[in-house]
Amino acid sequence: MAIFIDPPLHWGHRFGPSSHLLSDLPGLDGTCELTAFGHDIGLMPGWLQYQGRDKEHYDLFGPRINWAVEAGAVVVHRRELVKIIRQKRVFYLSAEMGPHSPSGEMV
Repeated sequence: MAIFIDPPLHWGHRFGPSSHLLSDLPGLDGTCELTAFGHDIGLMPGWLQYQGRDKEHYDLFGPRINWAVEAGAVVVHRRELVKIIRQKRVFYLSAEMGPHSPSGEMV
């Protein structure tokens, strides 16, 4: 539904300040949305970290941060990114557990 980015922060690595770019959609839909957006701003699919998991994201450096914002990424505080990851984690955990009955037993 949306692509989010946090403000750049200097983590102490050689590339300078960086941001995290992620989708709020879980599963394949989120991966497709994020990689399509990444392609539009010149990111390589191989740069995607934690593909297919709740923490799936790109690390962005230098001008790519501005490119992402100009392309429509929504700037949010890091705490918001953590909330998105936690929401996606619920999806992935429920997918791992399989279907359950209302009483919690496996169906």
